[in-house]
Amino acid sequence: MVFDLLRDLELLLSDIVFSGINNIDYSTIEKIEVLAKRFEKISMENIKNLLMEFIDSLKKYKTDEDKKTNIKEVSDNIAKIEFYIRNALSYE
Repeated sequence: MVFDLLRDLELLLSDIVFSGINNIDYSTIEKIEVLAKRFEKISMENIKNLLMEFIDSLKKYKTDEDKKTNIKEVSDNIAKIEFYIRNALSYE
């Protein structure tokens, strides 16, 4: 179950990266929120916190005018999540 959730997250991140940050809609953000809640249910607090930070940075990017600073925060959060996924999947 844990590895399935991580793979789902990996696919979602791939979609986000390949479609572009500007093309993220709120339904994608909702999917991330659902995954965060599922990780919380199985006591994976670290990835849940990373996802919540990612969601906050996405919302900030979509609403604030300072896109240059905010895109760095979004990309930093993507990198953190990717690192977490790679390390977690290496134990499979």
